[in-house]
Amino acid sequence: MIKRLFLPFILLGILEIWGIAFVGNWIGPIPTVLLILASAFLGWHYARRQGLQILRVIRLRLSNQEVPGDEVIDGLLILVGGILLIIPGFLSDIIGILMMIPYTRGMMRLLVKYTFKTRIAKRMVVWGPKRR
Repeated sequence: MIKRLFLPFILLGILEIWGIAFVGNWIGPIPTVLLILASAFLGWHYARRQGLQILRVIRLRLSNQEVPGDEVIDGLLILVGGILLIIPGFLSDIIGILMMIPYTRGMMRLLVKYTFKTRIAKRMVVWGPKRR
């Protein structure tokens, strides 16, 4: 698992550094640093606000004895999006912003659900049902 993630993280780091250098040459170093700090602050603030809202919805659904499946996935996407907004870099900021927008987060939620369903189905085929 770690070997699979090594190359993408290295490439992401290189792209982030390249993006910061490109934007720094385009608008200057001080505005670039201010833009990075502003995105980190806004990411922290927005993730906190949306995260608390999702927690309220989860508590409400649990108190009504309902399963908060979509809300849990939304909470994880908001957490990851907030972390990506705090990380310095513009590519991670774009992905983080997409995770914060409810419409695109809904599409990502469907992708997460599909991925988990296909992985579970593959494991069921490979391992088969449990025998008692």
